[in-house]
Amino acid sequence: WSGYFTSRVFDKALDRKLERVLYAADTLGATPKELQEPRRALSLFQHHDGVTGTAKNNVVDDYAKRIHQAIHTVQDWIKLKITPNDDEVVACWQSDAPRGLTQNLCGESTETFVYNPLPTIQKCSGKNVPPKQTKQVQYPCQQPNINSSGNTFKFDQHGLMIEPIKEQWMKW
Repeated sequence: WSGYFTSRVFDKALDRKLERVLYAADTLGATPKELQEPRRALSLFQHHDGVTGTAKNNVVDDYAKRIHQAIHTVQDWIKLKITPNDDEVVACWQSDAPRGLTQNLCGESTETFVYNPLPTIQKCSGKNVPPKQTKQVQYPCQQPNINSSGNTFKFDQHGLMIEPIKEQWMKW
């Protein structure tokens, strides 16, 4: 089983990214029909040969292309949902190829839309972002809060980790 945890880690990272954007789209009200193809791409990869890393190289390349396209499809759906009249808004996370390096287009001190998919209020740049709502804020939301003792974890009243780091935001 050690190969499960160490093989094709980049593809598993793409899988988790797709899961995150699909979760955000679900909380924004996406219907199963609207995002049927991205869900199929996720299901296909999570078949036992995809997620375990035992599929042949050409099959895994196809999985990566499908997941990459699915992420962009869901990001485009979310963009239309949160900024329907703004063609210049782009997702912060960008990658030109399925196995290409990703880049963050939202640099320091950038006005950014953040979406809180959680059922609890979150803070970003000192502003409250209500549950399942979008707000324009200054990015980054917060700097990582590294605990000086190095071995203590702290959680808020809702069970979200606040130290040594805070949860990552869905950024647009």
